[in-house]
Amino acid sequence: MTARILIVDDEPHMVRLASYILERAGYEVSQANSGREALVCLEAEGADLVLCDIMMPGMDGFELVRVLRADPRWQDLPVVMLTSLGQERDLTKAEELGADGYLTKPCSSRQIVREVQRHLERRSSP
Repeated sequence: MTARILIVDDEPHMVRLASYILERAGYEVSQANSGREALVCLEAEGADLVLCDIMMPGMDGFELVRVLRADPRWQDLPVVMLTSLGQERDLTKAEELGADGYLTKPCSSRQIVREVQRHLERRSSP
């Protein structure tokens, strides 16, 4: 079964780029432009991992992680932040809220695929 990755970012070019990278790596990809849209998408389609920006209008990535960790259906869903926020306080906040991984833009396609694989493997191991 192919893993489904939900990409959450309000920048269309980043969504296209991340989708292209992950589809080439063999994943199914869903897209959402905001935290609220991500929740709707998860309800409708589910996902095996969320790749999420932090800075978005409305519900930002931090709030999305907070909501996911509070919901028993999504509390174990791997969430990897993909953001231009590279300061230690941002990484610390993401970790404290329950994000599983953190990539700082710009990053290579290899880094994205490696991080996604790492968290999917961790989730599937007993």
